[in-house]
Amino acid sequence: MNPIKALLTILGLTLIVGCAAPTNNTFKITGEHLITPYYKDLEGWVVNEQQLKDFSSRTWLNPQRGMGDAYSMSLFVNSSVSTVEQREEIDRPGFEACDRFESITLAYPDTAVYPIEYWETHCENDNGTRAKLLHLMLVGEKGLYHIQKSWQGEFSADTVKQWKRRFQSVYLCHTQNDAMPCPNRLDE
Repeated sequence: MNPIKALLTILGLTLIVGCAAPTNNTFKITGEHLITPYYKDLEGWVVNEQQLKDFSSRTWLNPQRGMGDAYSMSLFVNSSVSTVEQREEIDRPGFEACDRFESITLAYPDTAVYPIEYWETHCENDNGTRAKLLHLMLVGEKGLYHIQKSWQGEFSADTVKQWKRRFQSVYLCHTQNDAMPCPNRLDE
C-alpha cells in the first residue's frame, strides 16, 4: 500500500478511535485540561470534527497541503486501554501498509505526573513515497489524550524538530489537583 493510503488509514483510525476537540488551547473533562500552547499556529487550517459518546476528534488540515500536512487531537473518555495497547493499535496500519515502517520511542521531559507515551513513526514504500507521524499520548484521571502530527511526501528535519519542541510543551492540568496546576487563564 502506498504511504498516502497508509497515512489516510492511520488518520482514519485516529478519527474512528477518537480525538479531542479544543476550541482554544485546551480539552477538558470536568476539571482536567490538555494544554497545547501552540494551538494558534493552526489558525487558517481546515478543521474536521467528530463527536461520539466516549470520544471526540478534531483534525486540522494545512490549507495548501491537505492530508499531506495534518494535525489531530483525540480524547478517549474513561478508556481502560493502556498507552502501550493504544500505540500498538495506532501503529498497526503502518506495519501492514508500508514496505518499511519504524516506530521509535522518543524521550519526553520527565516533569509530568501522569503516564505518557511519546513516539514517531516513519513509513516508506518502494515507489519512493513516504510519511512521518509524531504521536503523544497522555493519561489523565478520566481520559486518554492522543495528539498526532503527520506529513506525507516532502517534509524537512527542521519542521519535525519544531513540532517535537511543540509536543514537549503539552501538558495536563487539573483545577482540583494541586499536583497538576492549571494556568491562571485557560482560554489563552
